[in-house]
Amino acid sequence: MLLSVRLGVLALAVLAGAHPVVATRWRQAAWNARVSRAVIIDSTSADAVAGRQLASQEAAAAFRSLAIESADLADGIARAAQWLASAPPSRREIVVVSGFRMGALHPEALSLIPPGAGIRFLRVGTPRVEQVAHAVAAVRPSLLAYQLLLAATPR
Repeated sequence: MLLSVRLGVLALAVLAGAHPVVATRWRQAAWNARVSRAVIIDSTSADAVAGRQLASQEAAAAFRSLAIESADLADGIARAAQWLASAPPSRREIVVVSGFRMGALHPEALSLIPPGAGIRFLRVGTPRVEQVAHAVAAVRPSLLAYQLLLAATPR
């Protein structure tokens, strides 16, 4: 009898030392109410100052945030994914702030994003008419004339 009590006390001491986390419904709701956000700033963007301002606004609205300035967006996404892996329990998000010039972001880079993490793209600057035309022609040639008209129209 005394041996079983001692073993029970020992088991409780080991359990307490392990610091278990019980994911209750209210705890999960609290975790989901906060956001860990990694903001990637394209340092090659022509409007880098506006990009930094957008990044600071995004970071201010997060529970935890990290600003990553990089000339290579794939490298920035890899660094952001690594940081998000060590973030405390919360919703996880990557925000890419760039002018999104042609070839700046490849589909392989998006495969580095961890499962369950969100991604948003914020464009800084305005694309030139030729860039819009080239991008639209590559995706849907039938919309080329319409997009050229929209891009050339003053607002």
